[in-house]
Amino acid sequence: MLKDDCKIHVQESEELLEPVKSWNSQMYIEFDDLCYSVCCNRKGRTEKMILRNVTGHFEPGKITVIVGPSGAGKTTLLKIISGKQQIDIKGTITVNGAKQNRKMFRKQVCYVPQQFDLLPYLTTRETLYMAARLKLNQNKQAICSMVNDIAKSFNLSKCLDTLANKLSGGERKRLSIGVEMFVQPSVFLLDEPTSGLDSTASNQLINILHDMARANCTVICTIHQPNSQIISLFDNIIVINQGRCMYCGPKDEILNTYSIAGFTCPNFYNIIEFVLEVITEQRGGDVENLYKICCDEYVKFRLRNKHNKKDPRDGAVPGCSLMSDNNSTTEFTQENSLSESHTESMVNSPTPAKRRQVKSSKQAMALKYADKLKENYEEVQNKIMVENRCFVEQLIKSEQQFEQEIISNMLESQRNMLKETTKLDLSIVFKQKCETKDTDTSINSIIQKKSTWQQQKILFLRAFTYIKRDIILTQLRFVTHVIVGLLLGIVFYNFVPIEATVFLQEHLNNWYSLRSYYSVKIISDLLMQIICASSFLLISYYITGQPMEKYDRFLQMWGICLLITILGQTIGIFAGVICGTQVFQWRIFLIPAISIPLLLFAGFFLKLGEMSTYVQPLGYVSFFRYAFEGVMQAIYLDRPNLTCLEIYCYLRSPSKILTMMDMPTVPFHVILIILAFWIFFFHLITYAVLLWKIYYAKK
Repeated sequence: MLKDDCKIHVQESEELLEPVKSWNSQMYIEFDDLCYSVCCNRKGRTEKMILRNVTGHFEPGKITVIVGPSGAGKTTLLKIISGKQQIDIKGTITVNGAKQNRKMFRKQVCYVPQQFDLLPYLTTRETLYMAARLKLNQNKQAICSMVNDIAKSFNLSKCLDTLANKLSGGERKRLSIGVEMFVQPSVFLLDEPTSGLDSTASNQLINILHDMARANCTVICTIHQPNSQIISLFDNIIVINQGRCMYCGPKDEILNTYSIAGFTCPNFYNIIEFVLEVITEQRGGDVENLYKICCDEYVKFRLRNKHNKKDPRDGAVPGCSLMSDNNSTTEFTQENSLSESHTESMVNSPTPAKRRQVKSSKQAMALKYADKLKENYEEVQNKIMVENRCFVEQLIKSEQQFEQEIISNMLESQRNMLKETTKLDLSIVFKQKCETKDTDTSINSIIQKKSTWQQQKILFLRAFTYIKRDIILTQLRFVTHVIVGLLLGIVFYNFVPIEATVFLQEHLNNWYSLRSYYSVKIISDLLMQIICASSFLLISYYITGQPMEKYDRFLQMWGICLLITILGQTIGIFAGVICGTQVFQWRIFLIPAISIPLLLFAGFFLKLGEMSTYVQPLGYVSFFRYAFEGVMQAIYLDRPNLTCLEIYCYLRSPSKILTMMDMPTVPFHVILIILAFWIFFFHLITYAVLLWKIYYAKK
């Protein structure tokens, strides 16, 4: 579909925007004493602490990596910061010094989980294209160019026309991150983005995140045992073990803090591996003392930043900024200006005595000026000595730290070489094509939110493409309708559970609204239901020898078949949404639990009049009963006598057949209204369940 339109090409005549940062608000996030626990048993008496008084911060313009062993609480911390986990949380979270407004904060945050679901029957190109169409307000040519740029940056150019279910694990991981790169969020959280990637792909991905951070984005990620090249790209480190924060601060200071507690990192050793070995007690030592020292050092860090006039986020070295005192200079300037005004008035005097007085005044002023210069010179010299001493103190470090700096410089040069080799340019990722020269206006037009109709149009395109590609499911649905007909519509359908997780991910990342998605879902499946119901009826109606003299009987039969098919699918959607994809056994139980009792009270196995008075009301809520009676009325109501080869045939008259079945009890148009009501009722419940799932996911 998009193969011819989105070929990889570069047009030099088109202008590129600057990195998208003018509209990207910086977010300095601080969290204090975060606690979170879960119940270990059904009674809720035993709780397991996941986070224990975790305190730290995330800075804009820097990459903060969260490290720790499995089960330490890294993913939980990411979910709490992103707003996906909001229940049973203690502690405070502030954004730029103010209390976190979760509703507004979520609109500027993007969270990429470790397992990111993709629609399996869309190609890489189509997945990126749909994401760009939903997020950007650009023409088709510009969007195709952006798709190619993102694919090139993430090394996906060779698999643009490959279905998502045919991609490798690393390609799926890169694609899941790439779909979120069209609009740079203020805060970007990634849960183990390098898992499943080789070293080269990991370096490329972290380089892209590094460029994002330099565009004033707050980048936060968890990672397991990164190599030395990746470590060189990190700015801050948060270490978590057993729910406790074992360090939070700059990467270059972590070894100093650990050395205070008696843990010395060997030369040329991986920093993260050393830290993990220390906190898991593989190197011995007093870990509790390390925890106390890390807490004390972080308190000092905050106090130092609070009293430092320069913003600590600018990277100033606390305690080494020289505060100049201008009192003496101001005093001398004022006195000097007064002397000059007095001298000018004396010079204008014509008498010799006053001219001699002016001369002596000038000499006195010159002597006083020289004394002031001498005093200021000594004062400035002292301040320069203090500044130099402070600077020298920062340069004089231990041998281990000096070696570590050499290693970091070597890794930085290697990183630059790798970056030049792979040609990863930030302009490819963040510079979007635009025809106007007004950058701010261009950016606002690019990120303008789509209307409901625009979202529906794009989702229609994606839905029909998915139906066309899913050949196996389409054939199964067609054959099922032809063979079984009315009743198996609620059993075969398994499309919504696959798509439900994708919908939650995309909706929570502000791609589109629930109203747009659900309306498109209903309408896009309606065409398939019409085809299936019509094919079933055309075959069964003719083969069973039903009357062909009037088209109204066929249309009545077709209306009942279509409504019951849509109703069956609606129940299948409801079961898939309420049970989810992880509990298939519940769906196996729920669908028969709904359909079989209602089928028993349909009036086919036992007439309603022969049932007990206690269970007769159940027959009035069975939609199978109305479908069955509607079919009977469409075939036998007001029909002439049937042909019969026997001499005596009691059921020759269609009216006797209806009388024997206690029909009709409900007018035909009422049957249609009741079936339509059931469809609306189940869609309403399904929509409410989706709303509840969205609310629960945000909590």
